[in-house]
Amino acid sequence: MAILFKVTTLLGQRKKQQILLIAFLGILLVTSAILWKGFLGSPAPEVLPQRVVPSERKVEVDFEFFNDPLFEEIGQPPPPPKVPEELGRENPFVLPSP
Repeated sequence: MAILFKVTTLLGQRKKQQILLIAFLGILLVTSAILWKGFLGSPAPEVLPQRVVPSERKVEVDFEFFNDPLFEEIGQPPPPPKVPEELGRENPFVLPSP
């Protein structure tokens, strides 16, 4: 939304300048208050990290899973495919050498 001023007289131009000056000073005041509060205000309280204590639990793994017939049916994974020695084709934009 634009603010349009119709200046027809010297008095109207002076009124327009006063309104613009008040608006500019208001914006300047709000900006300086935000900067003062954000950068020059009191620093944030320092939070110290709490010390992590490892637990005394034991980890037990059930290796009987590997003896299950379903697991043995899986077998070895297939070998990776072989990559051909020569990939692609010759560059068609290169002139053949004589």
